[in-house]
Amino acid sequence: MKKLSIYLILLILSIYLTGCTFASAKTSSSKLSVIHEIRYTNKGTRSEGRSGYLKINDIVIPDCFTLVVAENRVYYFITKNTLWGDDGYFPVAYKSAESFYPAVSKNITDSDLARGWSEVDGRYLNIPAHWIFVKWYNGSAAVASERIDEFVKSKSFSRIPRNTMYDFMK
Repeated sequence: MKKLSIYLILLILSIYLTGCTFASAKTSSSKLSVIHEIRYTNKGTRSEGRSGYLKINDIVIPDCFTLVVAENRVYYFITKNTLWGDDGYFPVAYKSAESFYPAVSKNITDSDLARGWSEVDGRYLNIPAHWIFVKWYNGSAAVASERIDEFVKSKSFSRIPRNTMYDFMK
């Protein structure tokens, strides 16, 4: 009985401490909270698959960008053609964010700042630090994370498939 009560107290304490940690991780709009979530399929088998998802300030980044740079981390979008392997957004460990998102000696307009995004080819001088950089097949932009949905709708992006294994059957 003593062990059970000790375990119960430890469980309640850990839940309380974890809750405080997550609550303090919530950020204002001037700082990014980047979470890379991995979901497994067929875990522990030869057909194990991993699906990567990006959440920035509690907003799920849609599957329409080939590359995302947030908080000086780079994430590629991977499409697989088998049941196993990786799909979705995964970090790039071997290259710096600067190699994908170089500094540019230009400024974006005040109207772009107010709108919350601007099509750019690098990090312009006045882009707010809490904006993310995204690339797609024929362009790139800096976007405020809270405006990502509006940006995607305005550009009418197509969803990138996570798995092309069955495309030959179409």
